[in-house]
Amino acid sequence: MEEEKVQIFYWPGLKARAHVINFIAGWTGESDKIIWNPNGVPAYPGTPEFDSFPTKSAWDALPYMEHGKVKIGQSMAIVQYLSRWWGFGGAVHSHDFALSQQAISASYDMYNILSKLHYSTTGTRKERFDTAFGDNGEITKNLAIWNSLISETTGWVSTTTPHAQPGDLCLAAMCSIIVDLQSDALDKFGKLKRLHETVQAKDGIKEVERLNPTGYFKRE
Repeated sequence: MEEEKVQIFYWPGLKARAHVINFIAGWTGESDKIIWNPNGVPAYPGTPEFDSFPTKSAWDALPYMEHGKVKIGQSMAIVQYLSRWWGFGGAVHSHDFALSQQAISASYDMYNILSKLHYSTTGTRKERFDTAFGDNGEITKNLAIWNSLISETTGWVSTTTPHAQPGDLCLAAMCSIIVDLQSDALDKFGKLKRLHETVQAKDGIKEVERLNPTGYFKRE
């Protein structure tokens, strides 16, 4: 059925806001259910072509998704919708569901931190990222919190469900972005590093990484 296909509009090849969406699709084996940019690749913001691009969210931004009558923006909303549509992470105890939701929110917070570091005008970009990756830096502190959220028993954020939930994949997608900025960023956080490596070993995720090699955030 055509309704099984989801249309998503975003710039291809980038590890940016759509990376979490790609990780959900890659992990669940549903990547072939997404049609990317059926109207053509969008122009970049700030150009007349982007202003006139017909398929954007209510915030005049991307990513944007259409699936039948469902038309939504916001990357985490798309993650939530696709997870539910594909039956990923729904049939768990309410406590584990809440822990997954917490991880989804935490991953979005990290994206905002990276955006602030990338675009701020305080100091140089290198100085900002060097500080954030330092022992008391904002990125390092958040990675330590993420590490504390992961169960010793399951290896995921869930305490009783012995397999990944959407929140785990959102953390892993952000780890993919972070290790591109600093390769040893996870070395002090054993549980988080194991989660990252477990997700990276999945064939569907390897394909996501192959198709999206370009980091959006730059350290210098």
